[in-house]
Amino acid sequence: MIALVIGAIALIIRSKNDFIKRKNNMKIMTSYYTSQFMADKPEELDRMTNQLGQTVIFYEHPLKGDEDFIYCLIEGRLADTRFMDTADFYEDSEYMPCLFDDERIDCYCFENYIFTD
Repeated sequence: MIALVIGAIALIIRSKNDFIKRKNNMKIMTSYYTSQFMADKPEELDRMTNQLGQTVIFYEHPLKGDEDFIYCLIEGRLADTRFMDTADFYEDSEYMPCLFDDERIDCYCFENYIFTD
């Protein structure tokens, strides 16, 4: 019985940790990958300003086109948005990518989400 309770608690903790890890769903690319990506002359899809006043430039993958996710460039940092089109990205959208602490790109809505127990 105790093992079952401990197993259930571990599952709950792991599920919460998995959710927290997924919170940052936009993978920032290395500077090498960014330079290679930009050297291939990707098509610019749109350009907007996010809630933090940062310019966000959306690109289609230069080789895979619309068969891959949309990429965004914020202050020289390139990220895979995990979105297939730009329909959810509009001014004041909760899904608008933002660069936080110069090391993490995420949707604006996730930065303001507070985890409570």
